[in-house]
Amino acid sequence: MKNVLTKAVGAREDVDFEVRDLEIESGDIVLLCSDGLTNMVPDSTILNLVTANGDDLEAACRALIDCANAQGGRDNISVILIRRSR
Repeated sequence: MKNVLTKAVGAREDVDFEVRDLEIESGDIVLLCSDGLTNMVPDSTILNLVTANGDDLEAACRALIDCANAQGGRDNISVILIRRSR
């Protein structure tokens, strides 16, 4: 869904959004991020860093941002991790 914000900030008055329903279960972690992360860090590395720091989401966010910066950090990097508790 990387293109949703790009569409929303464009000059068009009408925007077509792609919307999906996903089942999120207790313990699942959701990542919301800018392309400053996904353009610099492969999905497999993102998964590994979140899994390695899964008990501490703040540390996982820091690890993701540090990794993106280490790869060149050519864009703004925003990361939010949310864990469903119930």
